[in-house]
Amino acid sequence: MGDEGLVLQPDPRNHLKLEWVGPFEVTKQISEVDCEVAMPGKKDVKKVYHINLLKKWHQPVETEVATAFRP
Repeated sequence: MGDEGLVLQPDPRNHLKLEWVGPFEVTKQISEVDCEVAMPGKKDVKKVYHINLLKKWHQPVETEVATAFRP
């Protein structure tokens, strides 16, 4: 796999609110609808998530903004 993705998890301050966190490395596809995700931290933990809790992460593209300069 090797793709990076975001995981939908409860906000630690408000468990009724969900937020996308990551990016994390998707290490293995367990089944058609489940993927194993490496969760770095104190221990190298790998968790299994259903695909409806995952979203592919894309590296942000840097762009330059041109402004008109008037003397």
